[in-house]
Amino acid sequence: MELSVHVNDKLKLYSKTYFSTHHQEVIHLLYQPIIRTYACNLYLTLWNLVNIEKGDLILSHRQLLTFFNWSLEKLIQMRQKLEAIGLLNTYYHQKEGYYLYELKQPLTAKQFFLDSNLNVHLLYQVGDNMYDYLEKKFLIRPLDKQLQNITKNFEDIYQVLEDVKPIDQDKQYVKTTVNQFSVPLNHDFDFELFSHLVSRNFVNTNFMTQDVKDAIVKEAALYQFDAQMMSKVVLSCVKDNEIDIVCLHDTARRYYKQLKTKYQLNEKMKPAMTEKEFALYKNKKRLTDKEKALKNYKTKTPQEWLSLLQGNTEVPSSMLEVVNVLYDDYKLSGEVINVLIEFVRIRNDGRLPKEYTKAIASSWAFNKIKTAEEAMEMVEKIQNKEKEYTKRGEIAPTYRYKKPQRIVEVPSWMKEENKENEVKQEKKSVDLVELKKLLESFK
Repeated sequence: MELSVHVNDKLKLYSKTYFSTHHQEVIHLLYQPIIRTYACNLYLTLWNLVNIEKGDLILSHRQLLTFFNWSLEKLIQMRQKLEAIGLLNTYYHQKEGYYLYELKQPLTAKQFFLDSNLNVHLLYQVGDNMYDYLEKKFLIRPLDKQLQNITKNFEDIYQVLEDVKPIDQDKQYVKTTVNQFSVPLNHDFDFELFSHLVSRNFVNTNFMTQDVKDAIVKEAALYQFDAQMMSKVVLSCVKDNEIDIVCLHDTARRYYKQLKTKYQLNEKMKPAMTEKEFALYKNKKRLTDKEKALKNYKTKTPQEWLSLLQGNTEVPSSMLEVVNVLYDDYKLSGEVINVLIEFVRIRNDGRLPKEYTKAIASSWAFNKIKTAEEAMEMVEKIQNKEKEYTKRGEIAPTYRYKKPQRIVEVPSWMKEENKENEVKQEKKSVDLVELKKLLESFK
């Protein structure tokens, strides 16, 4: 029922519940990006008035407007925003002619992120990075599993009373509002196609509860997943045809991060050269092993190079995250990262340990390594230095774990160079012998 509000119309403020510090944090950090500052100010002001009065507060709309310097139309507009998002109920008493504003608690952080669909709207307002930051602020750190609960029970300390008088159940007390607030999602999700895709793996959507189905659509809306992607998400967390909603949320989030990392890498990192540009750069028909390696470093993105190193297979998201760190935190170019990737993986049995890789990246950033040629020169220096220490039976102070020594492989392009160096060394030693004979002949 639409009513025309006049500035002299009376209003009462009322609430069955309370407003805590946690609710205030939720309003400021989670609701405010959606409802904006004006509606947020109205809500907090109404709560302050209720808390000060400690009872039914009656005032006119004109008096309420003095707090905001708004027009009546703007006040009604902000009030309707609060109503639409579940923070305020508005009633009208026809006989006595006054309005009643019932203030409601905001959702808890858990309800906001898992049950309400409001997190979808928050994501689109603040973006990925801020959304991740806000969600982490409301996560609870779990207790150490080694802790043993030694808490006493009530019966251990207090006497249990047997003759207890019944309590009048009609009385109402201040309580925490258990909201089941949910907003409509304008997301075109093909649930029929989704059902067909998961049924191939013997998962019957008919056995899913309505809550689970709603959660699937909500996660699809949150991360803009289509039916095919959501089928992968669900199949990753289904067990005996049962789906845990928290597990579903975590799995969808993991898939989203993987896709986001790949997308960011593709957007940020372009090859230093095309193959045509490299051909002009070298202007040679036959390339040495070192030049072939240089071609890969310069004409491929780190993601393409990682895939090539492991036989054109899909690159694990953990490795892509490491590459992201090298690019964002250490400002290494794609071609330098390619050299670093191969160098680290050869020394670590195909793995790309994050902290180990960061230690090398830090050194290369300090030495201002900008090109693949400079990075390859750095690798050669490291290998030569380690050989010198190995001959003396010592461990080189370079990027090596202090573990039992094993044979460290070198890149294929270095093997060719080492052979050339050995031949040169042999020639050099022969020349010295001839020189000695020549000197003796002069005596």
